[in-house]
Amino acid sequence: MSIIESVDCSSPDEIENFSLLLGLDPRSVSAVARNLYGSQARQAVALCGLQAKMDGRVYDGHFWFQVFNLLSSDES
Repeated sequence: MSIIESVDCSSPDEIENFSLLLGLDPRSVSAVARNLYGSQARQAVALCGLQAKMDGRVYDGHFWFQVFNLLSSDES
């Protein structure tokens, strides 16, 4: 059984805590975002975080906030 099949989508708690981002390192993702989007990386990551928030994906929202903060501190 895959991880996606093991999630009970009828349970709001299961959906809120489900994430394909589990195990990813925010520092690595911030480096990839910087390479892909250059000076637009913070905006791209902010949009990912906003979409996660609007979808109710709590973990993903926190993850993208961490990535955004790393990108912001890199620019300082």
